[in-house]
This record gives sequence, structure tokens and C-alpha cells, in this order.
Amino acid sequence: MYKINFVNKLTKIVVDIFFYLGIITVISVPFIIPKIIKNLYLSESLVLPTTITLLLSGACAVYLIFQLKKIFKTLTSGNPFVVENTICLKNMAIAAFIISIIYLYKLTYWFTPATVIIVLVFLVAGLFCLTLEDLFIQAIKFKEDNDLTI
Repeated sequence: MYKINFVNKLTKIVVDIFFYLGIITVISVPFIIPKIIKNLYLSESLVLPTTITLLLSGACAVYLIFQLKKIFKTLTSGNPFVVENTICLKNMAIAAFIISIIYLYKLTYWFTPATVIIVLVFLVAGLFCLTLEDLFIQAIKFKEDNDLTI
């Protein structure tokens, strides 16, 4: 049985906290964004597109963290090289690409350098998840071959 170390425990706690805080944050977006835009003296026309952008990207981020939680379950059980993790990694990549697309849309109505960085970070994160998926597929094949060897 795999013995979970301190770093894994701490990371799991942080991921759990981010998951639940993410849900709370996404739910609160429609109530907070109009006040923030008003306090920053920005155009009222930014309320709806900004709210939609944050709701959609927030939902994708919460989904991404949920997939990470599923991966942690297999890690703590001592068997991380399973097909379910490759599915989680592919889902995480899709969520990251969707976030990139959402923020590309945001660039059309409110350009900021930070938005460009967000697009690039989530694009790279999606590619990284796909690379990890391929790595896990190879690890699963090696593990299955090794399990068949006496």
C-alpha cells in the first residue's frame, strides 16, 4: 500500500479548499461583478460579458480541479497509473482549452495584457495535460506488461 507523504497530504488539502472556494466564488460572481464594475467606474456595458466570462471560466476551473481531485484518489490508493487518470487528464486539457477560448473572447471587448497571459497559461496547461495523458498511457502499458511478467 502506498504511504501518502506530507507534500501529497498538503496538496490534497489545498486542492479540496480550492474546489469548494471555487464553487462559492462562481456562485457569487453575478452578485459581485456589477458592484466591482460600478466601484471601478467602468462602463455598465461590461457587466454582462464580464459576468458570463467569469461564470464560464470559473465553472471550467472548478471542473478542472474536480478532475484533479479524482486523480488524487488514485494516487492515495497507491495505483495512479490507471485508465481513469488518462480520461481525467484529457478532460482537464479540454477545460483548459475552453478557458483559453473564453479569454480570447474577452480580448474582443476588454483587452488587457493579463488576459493575454491567461490565454497563454491555459493553452500551455492544456498541452501539458495532453502530454501527461500520453505519458500515463505509456506507463499503463509498461505496468500491464510488467504485471504479466513472472
